[in-house]
Amino acid sequence: GRMSSIASEWSLFASDDDHDDEASLCEHLALCFAQERFKDGVAVCTKLLGIHRRANLLAQRATGYCRMQHFGLALADVHEALLLDPDSPTCMFVHAFTLACTQQYAAALLVCEAAEQTQHTMAFAPNLVDSIVAKAAGLVGEKAVAALVVAIARAQSQANGDYDMVHLFGSSTKPTVLGCADYVGPVQIVAIAGKGRGLVATQDIHVGALVLVERAYALGSSMSVLARNVASRMAGDTPENRCSVQQLCGSLLDCTLEATPLHCHLERRHSALIAPMAIPVAQLRPVIERNGHAIDGCAIDGEMVFGGHKGQGLWRVLPLINHNTRPNVARVFISDVVFCRAIVPIREGDEILDNYLDVRMSYHERCHQLELQHSIFVPPETDDMAPDLVVTFKAQEEEAILLFKKGHIHAACTQLDALLRQDEIREARDPILIDCCLYHASTAMKLGNHPAAFVSWQQAMDILMGREPYSLFGCMLAAHVAHEACRVGCMVEARHWIAQARAQYRVVYGGDDALFAIMNPKLASSCELEMRADVDA
Repeated sequence: GRMSSIASEWSLFASDDDHDDEASLCEHLALCFAQERFKDGVAVCTKLLGIHRRANLLAQRATGYCRMQHFGLALADVHEALLLDPDSPTCMFVHAFTLACTQQYAAALLVCEAAEQTQHTMAFAPNLVDSIVAKAAGLVGEKAVAALVVAIARAQSQANGDYDMVHLFGSSTKPTVLGCADYVGPVQIVAIAGKGRGLVATQDIHVGALVLVERAYALGSSMSVLARNVASRMAGDTPENRCSVQQLCGSLLDCTLEATPLHCHLERRHSALIAPMAIPVAQLRPVIERNGHAIDGCAIDGEMVFGGHKGQGLWRVLPLINHNTRPNVARVFISDVVFCRAIVPIREGDEILDNYLDVRMSYHERCHQLELQHSIFVPPETDDMAPDLVVTFKAQEEEAILLFKKGHIHAACTQLDALLRQDEIREARDPILIDCCLYHASTAMKLGNHPAAFVSWQQAMDILMGREPYSLFGCMLAAHVAHEACRVGCMVEARHWIAQARAQYRVVYGGDDALFAIMNPKLASSCELEMRADVDA
């Protein structure tokens, strides 16, 4: 996309007197970079520069030099390009990129800031810019989460104040169709028998497409505090926001209400709806308890890291997504902003469904939670083991885990290995097996049996992906195993698990390799080594 647009821009520079060779060279150049044949691309750039000495050609050749790791030549081209066109956003971008490639993050950050001061938003590469910002400050852990929050704030470029998530995290370009969220994909609100309201796709949605981005309406350290904060905000909020929350509360308390959109057509409503109101907390509490969400952390280097807001939150569109243990969207949080992306192909007319339960729960645990919270009955699935087998399995697993915790690593590994080899369990796909596989992998690693560990980790990943092809847990598991593989020097396994981690993050969080590097700082250097090895090969 970006390469083809650059090629188009170059073609506009050609005058009527220029011969056909230049146009052919431009097409060849775009093809070389699209196919990542950077050596050939640099050669074509050199030929074009012999015809016309242009800043954008120098910047393009500098990019090729960077990808070939000829950083001195790249910087020389960048400096000449900036002399020819000092205000070019493309040249500024390549300058920052080149400095970042040479780990001059502080200098790269200064270039980014200078670009912003000249009102160049660099909207075509915000992830790279924010990656530079994060690396320049040496951010890890909670600070990396904070960097993502800053990235969201930086994307506030639209006149109406919505977050420009299409540039930052999104691949879809559909406009907002529901009035309360920052971004909503191609869905509509409908009445669903036995469920009240829900969201249904109005067209096919591909895997990884953004379905919802929404910042919390109110936050609280507990449900009671959240209820007070919701009431307080509603009392002094704008008429539009107050009306939308009233609709939410009313529709969630009474599922028989007409399934109208959350847009607030105030001119058609009675003036009482827009008058300042103090909503009794007692009326809000049932709605909050039923539809509030705990704010999850981010998957940073294979671990759940909390940054920014913690506790509970209430969103206005998110509660309209009904729950299912076979979801078609993944839900993740960056601070108090929730993102939902498709994890399987969603057809037109399909209901949007998410899963807030731990995927490793047994059938009994899933039933208990969903019936208690939402009065949802979950029928048993073919993957669920028979109840008597579950009882036997859990008892044997607990014995092995107790041995593991007491330090009897070899005995624990032997028992877990025997358990996973039982005929009735070996072919089972029940998600309660995931923890057993993880414990077995951990014990095998402690004993130095790396091949057995990677087999168990892959078994856990296969079971997980059988239920949820892409998930927050999948992001953490793949990144954790990739880190372990790098730690013990198993580079073949490291490349395999880094690829799995990238695939998980790309669907669940969106973005590109720069975003992956922000969220996995410990793996970033390993990824660079992997790329270099692939280039050498």
